[in-house]
Amino acid sequence: MNLNALRHFVSVVKTGSVTGAARELHISQPAISMQIKNLEKELGHTLFKARGRGIELTEAGEVVYQQAVKLFLAEEEAERIIEQYTSGVTGNIRVFATNFPASYLMPGWIAGFKQLYPETGIQIFSGNTKSALDKLMKNEIDFAVIASHSSLPDEADIVHLLDDELFFIVPWNHPLASKRAEFEDLLEEDFILRGEGSSTRALVESLCQIKQVQLQRTPVQVERLEEAIGIVASGYGITLAPRLAISPYMDRGLVSVVKVNDLYLTRRIKLCKKKGNHFSPAVKNFMNYIVNNSHKS
Repeated sequence: MNLNALRHFVSVVKTGSVTGAARELHISQPAISMQIKNLEKELGHTLFKARGRGIELTEAGEVVYQQAVKLFLAEEEAERIIEQYTSGVTGNIRVFATNFPASYLMPGWIAGFKQLYPETGIQIFSGNTKSALDKLMKNEIDFAVIASHSSLPDEADIVHLLDDELFFIVPWNHPLASKRAEFEDLLEEDFILRGEGSSTRALVESLCQIKQVQLQRTPVQVERLEEAIGIVASGYGITLAPRLAISPYMDRGLVSVVKVNDLYLTRRIKLCKKKGNHFSPAVKNFMNYIVNNSHKS
């Protein structure tokens, strides 16, 4: 069926005349009349009958008109949906965040982004750096936000978001609280470490290798950063944690920092995406939002 002729037919019905349709569509009356005749020939039915100076739909014309209206409404809806997807107003986003950004950075980014794009779907995964990179390389996520000091695969494109300062913390009443110490002195304490694949655990182990020393006591191993800080805040052990995570506990006087001589620890928070991947408009919008707002964290 000639959709252009069908569109002209609908215009004639809505405006009540060929003259009105010609004015609405900015084409000549003869051109519209020819389109209507061709449509009637194609369908094998007369669509209009004369009624005084006006026109009236035949039974066949009424059926064609009702279906044509539905067709063009569906076309408008399809165009609207496609436009929303193309502009990133709608779409689905799969993002992985390692423990620290998942708990302390991603909530604010999601809240701000969803206020701009409320119809966009976001699915969040969390875990350690190894899990993030595994999912990224398998295309199970669109991108990852990780806190890591280690090198990343060549297949990953990296965007630096912000620097994350790290501190060794102890209970507020610990003998080392707010004191200076050598790194070697800390190894005699009861360490709370994250699991394998954690960037903070990897950093502690790296420092031990560099200085050719080792932990003197069997550490407590936990999965999440909050658990490690919580144990220290409850009065036991020492752990390595980022500034944003420990600030609430320090404000309440539950933990204190141990200042380690000649040691300034930071790690970069990075947005990682797989090289060569093509991203939906919604994913691009969210990545751009994170990059543009990371300095506010």
